[in-house]
Amino acid sequence: MNAEKFKSEFLSFFDDEFEKADFDYIENDVEIVNPKNITACISKIMELIAIQNNLKLRKEFLNLDYAFFEQKSMLMTIAVEHENYINRRKRNFKKLINTAAKLKVLICYFDEKEEDADKILDYYQRKYKELYPNTSDKFLMILGKIGFENSQDYKIRIF
Repeated sequence: MNAEKFKSEFLSFFDDEFEKADFDYIENDVEIVNPKNITACISKIMELIAIQNNLKLRKEFLNLDYAFFEQKSMLMTIAVEHENYINRRKRNFKKLINTAAKLKVLICYFDEKEEDADKILDYYQRKYKELYPNTSDKFLMILGKIGFENSQDYKIRIF
């Protein structure tokens, strides 16, 4: 599966699963997205992507949140990290770039009041290209704004 297809399927499943999710944590009359509920939603999306593409999915494999394999292969084809906390973005990026997989996916978040999504994406794209200038592997970064409401609130880049 290539990065464009993963991106497309992630977005198509996201809105359906987000609508089904129970985000009932209210603070100061504002609905707050509970990180456990986000993780459950992302986990379901990963399962759906695996089923749709006839891939094996392993959760918490070698310290990765999700690892996808071809059905009759032991080689990981897609490595995915999902991080709810902004301050753990770099750690998960480093974990992914040191993983042997043709597609590396980082799903994380940003606070639009304090950060610029394009600058974040530029930084990680530059770092990836500096470290691996000749790689054929692809990196897909899915960056959601805190307080997101649907898939349109994600900034996505493939590099």
